[in-house]
Amino acid sequence: MSARADFAALAQSLYDAEQTGQATQAMLTQQPDLTLTDAYAVQREVDALRVAGGASPFGWKIGLASRAFMERVGADEPFWARTFSDRIFDSPATIDLSGWHNARFEPELALVLGADLAGPGVTREQARAAIRAVRPAFEIVDSRATVNGVVVIESVADSGWFAGAVLGPEIPADGLDLDGVTVAVREGDGTETTGAATILMDGPAGCLAWLANRVADSGLSLRAGDIVLSGTMTGAHPISREPSTATYSGVSPEPITISVVGR
Repeated sequence: MSARADFAALAQSLYDAEQTGQATQAMLTQQPDLTLTDAYAVQREVDALRVAGGASPFGWKIGLASRAFMERVGADEPFWARTFSDRIFDSPATIDLSGWHNARFEPELALVLGADLAGPGVTREQARAAIRAVRPAFEIVDSRATVNGVVVIESVADSGWFAGAVLGPEIPADGLDLDGVTVAVREGDGTETTGAATILMDGPAGCLAWLANRVADSGLSLRAGDIVLSGTMTGAHPISREPSTATYSGVSPEPITISVVGR
């Protein structure tokens, strides 16, 4: 069997797990010699299955955007994945998690591009100038395979564990201090957590520049209108039936809200 056929089989197992709610085996269990390059190849195959199934590319996500998170799992850099419109919700959102596996939410900034960004060589300043607007966001992450902890190869193959996003209102980026944004999260059980954009690698614009340069290695580029999830400012939180909220100071006084049914 060719490597491409191996990747296609792994991708089919992930896509089927997403569609049926039945978790698949970890990728490294199925193919122990899988490399990071291979994992991105599997991700592309999964994306092709989603498009064939009627989903439309929406934007991008960055995972492990914090140096502290990278060090925690032994990663040298963040990772990236595409996002799709059938998994995008406006706040306040109540989401049916029937058939999902271990969904959690992460408070992030969604960066709305007003100009194309094509690497290599994109600078932080160029990336910041390309941001037209910002939307406070929850990314929903969920592993479709049985994986313990954060394994970068597993996450990359599984679309960075992207399962959806809840987006707040669009705020023009002019005049915003993106590096100064902080977030206050209140989970459904009353647990409170705070975070800040300073945790992100070189700030939100630095993460965006990294993404533009990194996807160029695959012959891709960011386009005006794309929305980029810049990485979590706190880590992941459990989703419950009771609403969880986050307020992003420096962006919008209105909190965004997520709650679930089917669990």
